[in-house]
Amino acid sequence: MSQVTSAGDLPLRARTPDSWVGAVSKDVLALSNHHGYLEKKAASSALELLNRWPEPDCLRDWVSTLVACPCASSN
Repeated sequence: MSQVTSAGDLPLRARTPDSWVGAVSKDVLALSNHHGYLEKKAASSALELLNRWPEPDCLRDWVSTLVACPCASSN
């Protein structure tokens, strides 16, 4: 696995505007709160999937499928 050394190395689908940093730096707490909300939502979705497909009937390799980056290349 190669190491990311700059933003250009990331497999992003869109470029973040430079003005975003200025806007975010004016209200870092709002960014932190929003990020926390999204993390909580992701965790809730993962727990819902665990409850929907408990062992031994869960989908094969479902964890790998959920965390896979669709834009990453397999080497």
